[in-house]
Amino acid sequence: MTQKISFWGLGVWCLLGIAGAQAQTRPSDGARALPVSTRLGFETITLPGDEAMGLLGGSYLMEFAPGWLGGPAVYGGATGHRGGFFVGGAELAYRLPLASRVRLEVGLFAGGGGGGGAPVGGGLMLRPHLDLLWRLSGPADGPGVWAGLSASSVRFPNGEIRSNQAGLVMAVDGDFIYTLPSAVGKSSSIWGRGGMGFDRISISGAVGEPRGDGRQQRIGLAGFRLDHWLHPNVYWGMEAAGAAGGGAGGYAEILANLGFEQPIKGTPLAVGARTALGLGGGGAVPTDGGLLAKAGISISLHLSRDFFVSLEGGTVNAPQGAFRARYAQASIGWDLDHPSNAPAALGRLSPRSWIEGMEWNLALEHVDGAARKTGPDKSMQSVGLVLRRSLTELLYLTGQAHSAFNGDAGAYSVGLVGAGVQSPVFAGRWSVGAELLAGAAGGGGVDTEGGAVVQPMLRLNLDLGPQSRAHLGVGRIRALKGGLDSPVFELAWGLAFGVPAR
Repeated sequence: MTQKISFWGLGVWCLLGIAGAQAQTRPSDGARALPVSTRLGFETITLPGDEAMGLLGGSYLMEFAPGWLGGPAVYGGATGHRGGFFVGGAELAYRLPLASRVRLEVGLFAGGGGGGGAPVGGGLMLRPHLDLLWRLSGPADGPGVWAGLSASSVRFPNGEIRSNQAGLVMAVDGDFIYTLPSAVGKSSSIWGRGGMGFDRISISGAVGEPRGDGRQQRIGLAGFRLDHWLHPNVYWGMEAAGAAGGGAGGYAEILANLGFEQPIKGTPLAVGARTALGLGGGGAVPTDGGLLAKAGISISLHLSRDFFVSLEGGTVNAPQGAFRARYAQASIGWDLDHPSNAPAALGRLSPRSWIEGMEWNLALEHVDGAARKTGPDKSMQSVGLVLRRSLTELLYLTGQAHSAFNGDAGAYSVGLVGAGVQSPVFAGRWSVGAELLAGAAGGGGVDTEGGAVVQPMLRLNLDLGPQSRAHLGVGRIRALKGGLDSPVFELAWGLAFGVPAR
């Protein structure tokens, strides 16, 4: 059975990101509010043999022209018997208002993925859809909450899945607050959250010890998490992780979190607890339909104002399957924003408000001669989402997710995190850079064994305009234990933003 790992939890950062996290700004700041729509939907698709699989999907769409929206999207198996099925890609949609409280949306999703043994072929998935939505709350001319019905068709052109179905959809409209990249490094009087509204990111490694079934092996996981503070002690967020060791190469999980954290007065320590619910599977881990629940307690140590480390322990369970495990996790985190520093009213400037750089990229990759578990080496192509956040003018952090859509590797995905350096711009528009990435990969019959991979990359960058960027990358992806050791060629297009930080 073909299994996979998916780090399209990066897409899910966008999926349930705080779309309504709006910032009040002064016009002199040059701040802009880009309308966005965060969408969540559910439908049941039919696989060959009349097998039913519940498909949960989400997207984060930006309005780049009147009525036109686009952005990343991710779909995952939630019911049935295909736990570990994930597909990530991009969505394009057109919105047509029909009345003050009714609108029609037509869209097309295209992406790559698979898993859970589903007959996806090379992995390319197309999903045209038509949605009818009613406004549940919010002003007629502003952000609001919408719900309605969806009619869609799911197709894997080089696989065996062809399904037409109806479903449910919910959308939350909001604003993505940003400035032009030329403002990066400057002070600002923007006092609200910018960008997607998340406040911190954590990169983690975990060990899971299955219980009750001696046939299950210990699982090593690599992943990351994004949090948004709802209250000085309460947060919610998203996390994604995949197998990077042990006997479950191809396992992945994507979860939504709700947590509590209490600083210990007079110390740099904090204690906390959280629960999480989402999707997981692959790597022969018995999650059945794919639902996954997690609960844990933690202790954190702040090394500086913005950086911290934490230890966490708890349990994870698959309500529909036999998977039960204890886990221990270590994380290092970075505070992107400090909402407690925000002024109480507009007009009071935060003394630590400035603009940092962020870039979103849609990437196409060619992996040359990827080693397979059986049969000869074969090249494959993937589609990916690449996010970058600047630390300094020349140094940045990056998170990436790629899933195969061609090359007989439909269930293959890779998730990477790392750091990069970039030269100053020369000849008006050009720059060069280098990245060192590490993460987890697997599925599609690609020989990654335990799942851990490293990927160094060199990049040539071209500024196409105030926000538009093009990137050409060359590098190599190597599995630490498996046979994958192949050149990587990447072509990417991205949008750059300036986002406020405190």
